[in-house]
Formats: sequence, structure tokens, C-alpha cells
Amino acid sequence: MKQITLTPAPEKLLEKLLNTGKYNTAQVAIARAFQLLAEEDDDIKLPSYFQGTESAKKLLKEKVKKY
Repeated sequence: MKQITLTPAPEKLLEKLLNTGKYNTAQVAIARAFQLLAEEDDDIKLPSYFQGTESAKKLLKEKVKKY
């Protein structure tokens, strides 16, 4: 397991999140942050000019992820 040291700004944000009651522990909040980062990395952004059906866009994204 790794230990991390937060700078004041992330530490303040973490405290704010914990105070809302949405997250019971810092570990849970940080795990959610990592989950969101992973999802963001997995989400392929197609150019705005790309025309096609949703199924075509989905298929293209799946093909791009393979490479």
C-alpha cells in the first residue's frame, strides 16, 4: 500500500467531501476519484464533426480502445 501526502488544497477538498457525509472515509473518497479518472481515460472523445448513429459511434470507440 502506498502512502500519499496531500497539499493543502486537495486536503481541504477531501475534508469538505467527508463533511458532506457522502463519503465515510478518505479511502472511499479517493477510491471514487480514481474510479472517475479511469472512466475518463476509457472514454474516447470523437470529434464534434463526426456524423453517425450512436451504435456506429460506440463501435468506433470500441475499435479505437483496442489500439
